[in-house]
Amino acid sequence: MEPEKTLKRKILSNRLTPLVLMALNLALFFYVIPPDVASEYSVSLALVGSVSTLILSFWFAIMVVPKALDKAPVAVGLLCISTLFVFGYFFILKGVEFSSDELVKYGQYAEAVVVDKTQVYGRRGKTIQDMDVSFNDAYGTAWQAEITLSEREYAQFQQGQHVVVQYSAKHPKIARVAYEKMRSY
Repeated sequence: MEPEKTLKRKILSNRLTPLVLMALNLALFFYVIPPDVASEYSVSLALVGSVSTLILSFWFAIMVVPKALDKAPVAVGLLCISTLFVFGYFFILKGVEFSSDELVKYGQYAEAVVVDKTQVYGRRGKTIQDMDVSFNDAYGTAWQAEITLSEREYAQFQQGQHVVVQYSAKHPKIARVAYEKMRSY
């Protein structure tokens, strides 16, 4: 047998491999990926990270606790599947907390124009909606940001409408509608 195939087989059959890969997976998503990138691509990255965590947790169960898998396959399966949701929740929470902190620490206000609105229909009448706004920061640099909206908020805004936004001076793509400033606008 070729030495390369033997090495691959040894690595893949080692009981510690899925545990090491799980640690690397978590380190990548929670420590290596910059918070601003995690915030901007939170849903996509959460899906990728959740699926990889799910696969690694099943691999871990098969390699490290095969007896538990034989005795209680449903419980082990549910435990492994729960890693998908736990990872997704905490990764999205990481992005939301970063965005909130950015607006508190570096928040600036600007007049913006609604450039585009998008509403995606899901199952059972659920929708996800957002709008893209364009604004200039304090230095005159033009930026665009995507703001997630509720259904009620979505109906309230029209393309071309002027709104006041609060954005992060450090990461201008992080923005929200500044309702408190719009009342006096």
